[in-house]
Amino acid sequence: MEGQMSIFDFKTRKIQIEEYIPFGKEKAVTRTELCIMTGLSDRKVRWLISKARREHPILNLQDSEGYFRPTIQEYLDAKQFYKQEHNRAMSILWSLAGLKKWIKEIENGRKKNVFEADNRQ
Repeated sequence: MEGQMSIFDFKTRKIQIEEYIPFGKEKAVTRTELCIMTGLSDRKVRWLISKARREHPILNLQDSEGYFRPTIQEYLDAKQFYKQEHNRAMSILWSLAGLKKWIKEIENGRKKNVFEADNRQ
């Protein structure tokens, strides 16, 4: 298939997933399209996107349009995406508070019978 990377290419060169992600939301590509273009599994593409985001702004506005790199004109979209992802991360951390407390209680010896179910009805 044209544009698809062979297994040989993947093993001999490092894939820079950001090279497959266009600038501008009107040119966004789905993860399925990225899998087809690179010949990689969905899991590998997700991992490469996550890794690339450490160095490059890559957005997905959750509108089913796909991934894109923002242009200067898309500053507000980038800002919205940052806020969305930051809030998601904070929500996850907030929801872990009870589990964190429980783990500390066990580690500090304040919680006994760890493997027994609570006697609450």
